[in-house]
Amino acid sequence: MSCFNTIGPRWPIVTATLAALSLSTLAAAVNPPMGGPMNHLMVMSDDPNLMVMRQNMEPNELQSYEQTYDGPAAVLNGTAFNAQYGWMTGGFFTPPSGAVVVIEQLDATPGLTVYRGGTFEPIFGTDGSPNFIVWNGAMLHNWYAVTEFGTFEATYAVYFADETTLEPLGDWNAAQITVDWVNFAPADVDRSGAVGFDDLLAVLAAWGACDACPADIDGNGMVDFDDVLTVLAGWS
Repeated sequence: MSCFNTIGPRWPIVTATLAALSLSTLAAAVNPPMGGPMNHLMVMSDDPNLMVMRQNMEPNELQSYEQTYDGPAAVLNGTAFNAQYGWMTGGFFTPPSGAVVVIEQLDATPGLTVYRGGTFEPIFGTDGSPNFIVWNGAMLHNWYAVTEFGTFEATYAVYFADETTLEPLGDWNAAQITVDWVNFAPADVDRSGAVGFDDLLAVLAAWGACDACPADIDGNGMVDFDDVLTVLAGWS
């Protein structure tokens, strides 16, 4: 295709309780946390243009929940992930006869992996998958995952394509959007996306006893020399 670029009378109660806990654990395993409120990517059409609008311009935070997932969701094990971005149609949206909607990843920060919402299959170039998907217009929250700290972004083109060839329709203009994420390092005290001098200053300013403050990086209840060492070790 063309490229834009879970012994006695009490036993039933115990059994029921264990069953409920098992179901709860299973549900958690197959439904990892989204990471925050939905952040919609609204796709609209106004012949001859496709448009896409982002609901919230703040980067979504990739997070590690220290959980282990079973089944297809196991692809998220050992990663920091987020699924807040949700593709959906809005306003006037009428695909031409014989056309489908294609979302194509044009570029992405190295190390960013993507898995399709609902199935967790790799998409957008992850594990050798195609760099595009055919989208049916239903709300779609994909999973984005990383194993490193820092900031990440990806750029997408959205266009109508022939349902048979998947070639873009020449009489329609594609929409393009860039979305971003951040995976904060523990030493990134000021949550800027990097560890540096401002984080060191924040640790020094909070020196001493501290109850759950960001500068207490190791969580021992004190901001001290160990926290300084953590900032220096994570300097970027």
